[in-house]
Amino acid sequence: MKKKIAFALLLVMVFFGCKQKNQTYSKKESKGDLAVIAEGEKLSTQQCALCHNSETAADQRVGPTIAEIKKAYRSSNTTETDFVKAVQTWVEKLDPSISKMPKAVEKYKLMPKGAYTNDDVAKIAKYWFRSDTEAKKQEAPKTPEEKGIAIALGTKKVLGKNLMGTIQKKGTDAALKFCNLKALHLTDSMATKFGATITRVSDKARNPKNKADSTALEIIAAYKSNLAEGKKLEAVVQDKGTEYQFYYPITTNSMCLQCHGVPSKNVKPVVLKNLKALYPADKALGYDVNQLRGIWNITFPK
Repeated sequence: MKKKIAFALLLVMVFFGCKQKNQTYSKKESKGDLAVIAEGEKLSTQQCALCHNSETAADQRVGPTIAEIKKAYRSSNTTETDFVKAVQTWVEKLDPSISKMPKAVEKYKLMPKGAYTNDDVAKIAKYWFRSDTEAKKQEAPKTPEEKGIAIALGTKKVLGKNLMGTIQKKGTDAALKFCNLKALHLTDSMATKFGATITRVSDKARNPKNKADSTALEIIAAYKSNLAEGKKLEAVVQDKGTEYQFYYPITTNSMCLQCHGVPSKNVKPVVLKNLKALYPADKALGYDVNQLRGIWNITFPK
């Protein structure tokens, strides 16, 4: 009898021991998955919020909101794998015939083709699939890097929304006038809002005022090298005692090529003519997609 009880206890120990191991393994998987979702949230904020933010007034939007995308691409029986694959396929091909949002394509036109990796798109799609992305309030930036990115993306959002809205409604030529007359004013207003100094500089400046200094040129060279090697471009933060100096990359997409691409190939003759009139010393031509156009140069107090 004692032997039977001992054997039964051994079986119980083995069973629960195996179960405990499986539970531990699941927890590890869960932590890894959470890290992917967190990265997806970060990428969504950096790459998607500019054009797909529900906080933008309806008449000023340049693309459908994330909530609208989720509604179109996710039904009650859509799996996460199906959702991720559908989003990846759309971003890769940008073919109107496969879109699940034909009315949005008709209204906003095709989104510009960017240098999005399948891995990054998967992370973004997983985050969208699992979370109520637009109901969640963004936490205040905690680190200098987070604050710098918030300033850069916040300014980019304002400039990009106005620029792309002008292109869609009035054309590229009107967008040139917007950049020439209003971009600096909008940037200054954002600088006041954030209590920072905000400029965009380049080694191939369109406006001489945006010419990069020696420090910025070194960072631009490093970014170009990393981009050529397929590495992610990270923010650069320098501690200046009472303030931080922050640098962040600005890369091109197909939309940028309308004014920064190869003359006669991407840039229409009429646009090129007006560019020469507005910017006689223009050097910001000849770009292709996913190239470094310049960098954000931002200074803010500690």
